[in-house]
Amino acid sequence: MVGRPLVVVSFRLDVEQEAPFSEFYNHRYQPGLMHDVPAIRSAWRYQEHHVAGSLKYYRKQFLTIFECGSRPEAEQVVAGLDLGSPPDDPIFDGDESAGLLPA
Repeated sequence: MVGRPLVVVSFRLDVEQEAPFSEFYNHRYQPGLMHDVPAIRSAWRYQEHHVAGSLKYYRKQFLTIFECGSRPEAEQVVAGLDLGSPPDDPIFDGDESAGLLPA
């Protein structure tokens, strides 16, 4: 049985940026994206926990997985993801990536 294709988005944030980013991402970006791109059937967000060692240079890893109905829809989602940073947004720094996993 063939499953639905997944779009995976990965990014890192400095620890002190996590709270404002989560507010933006959970309440504005992801709901807006799911509204604007109906090809997204569901989404899951994961984050790294319990990292040992110095936090001086630590950047927390986040992963979002979008489930789509078909490969063309998944390609539409990848095309619709704006991974560029708004010029006045200090949270995003270009350390974002997205890819399509085969069904």
